[in-house]
Amino acid sequence: MKKVERILQKPINVIIFRIIQYVRLLYLDKSHGWKRVSKRANQCSSLGMKTALVFDQSINLSSEQKDILKSLSNRVLTSGFKIFNTDIPDLNTCDFSTDWRFNHRWKNQYYKKNNFYIDKTTPYDVKFPWELSRFHYLVPVLAEQVANEFSTSHTTWVLDFLTRWRKNNPLSYSVNWYPMEASIRTINLLFLLDFTTILQQLNPDNSEVIDELKTLIMTLLYEHGTFVWENREFTDIRGNHFFANITALLLAGYALENCGHIAKRWRMYALKQLPNEIQLQFYDDGVNFEKSCAYHKLVLELASIGAICCQKNGAPLPEECLETIHKAALFSEAITKPDHLGANFGDTDDAVGLPFEFDFPRCHGQVIETLRAWTNNDIGSHKFDASMSIAAAFLTGTRNKKIVGSPTSYSKHFESGGYVVVKNEKAGFFFIIDVGEVGMNGRGGHGHNDLLSFELCMNGDPVVIDPGCPCYTADLKTKRLYRSTGAHSTVQVDQQEMAAITGHWTISDTAKPINVNVKITPKETVVTAGHTGYSDHHPSGTEISRQTHIDSNSQRVVIKDTIKSKNHPARIDWVFPVKQAKVESINSNETELILDNGIVCFSSSEKKTEIIDASYSDGYGHEQEGKALHLCATSNKQQQSFSFEFRTGIR
Repeated sequence: MKKVERILQKPINVIIFRIIQYVRLLYLDKSHGWKRVSKRANQCSSLGMKTALVFDQSINLSSEQKDILKSLSNRVLTSGFKIFNTDIPDLNTCDFSTDWRFNHRWKNQYYKKNNFYIDKTTPYDVKFPWELSRFHYLVPVLAEQVANEFSTSHTTWVLDFLTRWRKNNPLSYSVNWYPMEASIRTINLLFLLDFTTILQQLNPDNSEVIDELKTLIMTLLYEHGTFVWENREFTDIRGNHFFANITALLLAGYALENCGHIAKRWRMYALKQLPNEIQLQFYDDGVNFEKSCAYHKLVLELASIGAICCQKNGAPLPEECLETIHKAALFSEAITKPDHLGANFGDTDDAVGLPFEFDFPRCHGQVIETLRAWTNNDIGSHKFDASMSIAAAFLTGTRNKKIVGSPTSYSKHFESGGYVVVKNEKAGFFFIIDVGEVGMNGRGGHGHNDLLSFELCMNGDPVVIDPGCPCYTADLKTKRLYRSTGAHSTVQVDQQEMAAITGHWTISDTAKPINVNVKITPKETVVTAGHTGYSDHHPSGTEISRQTHIDSNSQRVVIKDTIKSKNHPARIDWVFPVKQAKVESINSNETELILDNGIVCFSSSEKKTEIIDASYSDGYGHEQEGKALHLCATSNKQQQSFSFEFRTGIR
């Protein structure tokens, strides 16, 4: 009933779409329509030798990159890699519908019967079998054969693996049939199909096993394209799910263009929707509107794949879309920290859009290097490892046409997206602060209650981090905790949320940024911003303001927080997560954080610092023990200010 009520609150075009979709899905279920789709899929084949996405001429890989691919392929073949920082089960015998950590299995039933939002005593997580069934790790197995040498046994292994997966996951009747999962799997199937096509060209004497694999992949693509088409996640405010839907339909439409009119319908729909979604889901400064750094990377990867595919097939995207993608890549480079990982604001999802390196999913290097090569543009100056250029070689034919410049020092205000970044790459200094709305046009989505929070690195080491988010449906209470105000390096009043967390994917739009001002000089950057949060718990007029002075040359950050409230005395709390730094208190108002590359001193003129335990997540699916600096004070006035300082020390 609640779901129906939510749908009826949508715009009329969304309501009509949902009603038609519901009727079609009901018909497909009751009339055994999905079985008919599978029968048609078995008849889908193509004699074409054209790739839809992958560059199909000589690939310019270095010997180091070839070795990286070979090592990655061997790890996949021996089940020697991790998903969500967890060892995977044996790929030769694994159950694709099981969270192997807890041996919890979802039975094969019609996908609409699954419900993931339930309280449970064991934190089993559907994202583990989902990720295992995304197939991204299969791509290097075929890519390595294109780069190095064809292997009949390895190709047969992929064939047997996909055959077993299809048998164990009948169309629409397993937990792995979910629109987002089917979309990402479609993209990876397209990569596999393209590499199979290239292997056909390079190895005509081994055509039997290659042809059999190609036929199976096309069969799977037809099933997946149909499923995604019937389950498009279209609504009034669309996010990464719908973006994945249209990217999948675009690729499947081009790959199956010889399989009838339905593929053309997918392709034309995606060609119409993709430019619109690029402009809607990225602000005009390139920041993704979901306010999650992980999902910014994923959607940028999807947009890049779509743009390259369109150009390769003679339907280039409009210039304004390409400019938006370029700006989004500049933001990805800007939020890349000294350890090569992206900042951690919002939900942390290890989703992989470019499946040529998956050990460091928080690194934006693959998409940055791909766009550097494709656009012949520097896109910043951060230098990435050789592994991050493999995707560029396979999608564009080159690793990078330009040499990245020297390390730079700069400050950038992404005004629409609501972030300020200050970097001094030579010194290993990095600072980012959130001064924007909660995300997804005020709905929250993958955003957190993190307005005015920041991340800080000095001398290349993380000092203050964002704790990320380790889970979604596995543990709803833990998810809520990581989204909360008190988990972030911002200001908390009376132990309340700055904005009410109204659902698993929603946060009320009450903490609105105000009075945002950024002043950049050669000496320092001064960021002033406030918000109108706590309106649900405090009288009208409650405001929080933070002024931050950032000197990247001397590596010094000074913070002044001002609380204005008619409700006083008020309790004020601050939590600064410091990861796993060794922390020592020197006196009543100064604390040393002992890092690998030096000491950072934290001081407060108002209150003694307490060291508390504070878990954090560097990626989805896992938590790590950490520490945080905690301060608590009482605001006895209608307006009161508190000051803090981070500065480098001398060991």
